[in-house]
Amino acid sequence: HYRDALRAFRSSHSNCGIAASLSNLGAVCSRTGRHGHAIRAWTEALELTEASCKDKGGVVEADRNVAGALYGLGTARLLDGDAEGALKDLGRSHRIILKVAKQGGEDMALDAARTLDA
Repeated sequence: HYRDALRAFRSSHSNCGIAASLSNLGAVCSRTGRHGHAIRAWTEALELTEASCKDKGGVVEADRNVAGALYGLGTARLLDGDAEGALKDLGRSHRIILKVAKQGGEDMALDAARTLDA
């Protein structure tokens, strides 16, 4: 299922939409215990978001999405037994949330933090 979903996402015309779909796939894989697949989905989502979405939805929104992808990736790595990788990803996510707070204000940072808890 993962490979079929990934092929479908890649054939889409919007990289930001693909990134959002991959983030959702990563969350589903993580919740169902498929941490290796979750790591792959979150990694792809992160790469697409960083490469394509800053000029589409604004830097603050893209940073928020990057923080969410890093949070998911870090959580999946932790559950997969990679504590060092998890700390790196979760720390970077935290730093981006602080950056979002400075750029977009406290409300945007709180919204981003709520997204991480979802």
